[in-house]
Amino acid sequence: MRKFRTAAVAAATAFSLTIAGTGVAAAEDDAAETNTSSTSSIGTSSQIGADKGASTPNEETGDPEIRGEHQVIGTDLLGSSEAEGNPQWSEDWKKIAYVGVAGSIIGAIVAGINWLKFQGILPY
Repeated sequence: MRKFRTAAVAAATAFSLTIAGTGVAAAEDDAAETNTSSTSSIGTSSQIGADKGASTPNEETGDPEIRGEHQVIGTDLLGSSEAEGNPQWSEDWKKIAYVGVAGSIIGAIVAGINWLKFQGILPY
């Protein structure tokens, strides 16, 4: 069991380092493209948001801007009474937030069980 946990930690560490390295490499590519270009462009995550109706470009600067029917506040999504007709991007955000909370709770439970086993309170 101990070797399995060690292997699981090693795999999780390798995965997180891979993802972090990919994010840094992508950020460097975006920075290089931004510095060589003099025109204003919407980044990839902003473009996805614009495609889903989250924002529209500002007339003056061209930067993405959320306004009008696209604006959503927390109580529209996460209250005892939720608003109807929310944009698709906000519903996607809500689902991702729920998955993140569930993952955090599961991680805390696993960490607690692991600590109890390490302390000898739970048998191996």
